[in-house]
Amino acid sequence: MFEFLRDFYNFTKPRIDKKDKTFFFLCFVFLFASVVMEYPAYYIQKFIVDEILISKSFNLLIPVTLLSLFFSLLFNLLYYFQDYLYALMDEKVVMHAKEELYNKLLKVKISFIKNNETGYILSRFNDDIEKVSGIFSLVYKDLTRDILVIIVTIFIIFYINWKLTLISLLMLPFFILNLKATTKILPEKNKNYFERRADYQKLLSETILGNTLLKLSTYFEVKLKVAKSRIFEIFKAKLVIFTWSCFFSGLDGVINWFGPGLVMLVGGFEVAAGRMTTGELLMFIGITSKIVGPTRRLLRYNMRFQTAAVAITRMNEMLELEEEDYKQDAKKIEKIDKVELNNVSFSYKDGYVFENLNYTFRRGKNYLLKGENGSGKSTIFFLIAGLLKPSQGKILVNDTNLDQFDLRNYRKKLLYIEQEPFLFNDTVKANLVLNNNNSDANHYNVSFLNFINELENKENYVVGENGGLLSGGQKRRVAVGRILYNDNAELILLDEITSNISENFRREVYEKIIKLNQNKDKIVICISHDTNIEPFFDETLSIPFNDYSKTN
Repeated sequence: MFEFLRDFYNFTKPRIDKKDKTFFFLCFVFLFASVVMEYPAYYIQKFIVDEILISKSFNLLIPVTLLSLFFSLLFNLLYYFQDYLYALMDEKVVMHAKEELYNKLLKVKISFIKNNETGYILSRFNDDIEKVSGIFSLVYKDLTRDILVIIVTIFIIFYINWKLTLISLLMLPFFILNLKATTKILPEKNKNYFERRADYQKLLSETILGNTLLKLSTYFEVKLKVAKSRIFEIFKAKLVIFTWSCFFSGLDGVINWFGPGLVMLVGGFEVAAGRMTTGELLMFIGITSKIVGPTRRLLRYNMRFQTAAVAITRMNEMLELEEEDYKQDAKKIEKIDKVELNNVSFSYKDGYVFENLNYTFRRGKNYLLKGENGSGKSTIFFLIAGLLKPSQGKILVNDTNLDQFDLRNYRKKLLYIEQEPFLFNDTVKANLVLNNNNSDANHYNVSFLNFINELENKENYVVGENGGLLSGGQKRRVAVGRILYNDNAELILLDEITSNISENFRREVYEKIIKLNQNKDKIVICISHDTNIEPFFDETLSIPFNDYSKTN
């Protein structure tokens, strides 16, 4: 538990704003005050038994009862304020952690995204943080409060009767052993459960993306078997956690029964011998009982802490992922005059995709890249965009290594349209403009975007998740239309943008590309297998095919 508390403190400390530290101190003041307010009620109870009921002084009953009510109201008022303040701090910590995780997702290297399935990434960047929600209040309010209650209670009962106090603490070593056992066993079980959930979320993501294919084939039977298997794995992992949790809770209940039982036995003999009054024994038992609740809760806290510890470890793993090197204090590019591949080689773990490529792309020219599937044409775009780094050689921009530039500044001058167009769940206009505030394409008369006028709300039509409310052809037209709405881009990378479309659409697109570069102020590089479009380009470059599966 202590290791978790240290890690949790390190996790929360940088996520508490300076202005919130005042609230944090105020929270502790309210918490300490509420703890102190609990104890006068037990003294009042003793007074009622010894001085009113036994002595039959009933004239004091009403004022004493009103005093007890006052302390109760004050206690609940303090409890309300501390609950609210701690819940507020809790949500702020979670909010800051979510912001950091999302920021990391934007900055993480493209290789992480490519090498992991969507469902798994969602699980790591979203589900884990939910396991930490509420832990701030649990640690800084509930746990702190219970520890204060235990300490204050021990001081008070020791003052009342030190013999009974020692007897009530006899079971403490057994409680500590039980607590250590939960810390040793539960983290591993929780980690296994989290991984099984992540596996199932990967399957869910794949099922959503491939839903049409599953509906139209018998492969859904295979996926149904896989789903049943993974759901059962989650069930087994959760059952293991539940079994161990019930065992430790039951053992804790047995341990906590012996302490009060022994106090009742010895205290009865003390009253019979005249060494304690009945009111004192009832007060002692009442105050001692305040230890039972907190000690039992410590075990439950520890169980939740072990779940949160795994979640925090997994989140820290994500937050420590290697990011793209933006170098905001690096050189800024005024204009992109030339992009050069200088003896560039690139390899995956299986072998080289291509080796020793030397190409130069100059401002004012339109280039066509050709090559067999798997020859690395799209990889070249990723290298030029700075999403990947060469295994050997350099990517030079204006005769300077791309590594020396501020990538964010560089990419503002770049437009990349993927082979499989992606649309955000936003309006048609937002998907065309892509936050280019200076964009104005109203002067372009392009027939391939005429369908927008037939949509409900026209350019303000929301296209749905990945353009799901548009046809496949309309999605591609919107993606290609980005060329027109981002005419301030100096480097345009087009990856098979006109595959599977009509001849008229294809011709109109390339005519507009030529028109865009009529001022000779852009570098346009297009990947295509279509030999009919070669007349639109100044140069055609062929990428040699390297069967890298044989080069390993």
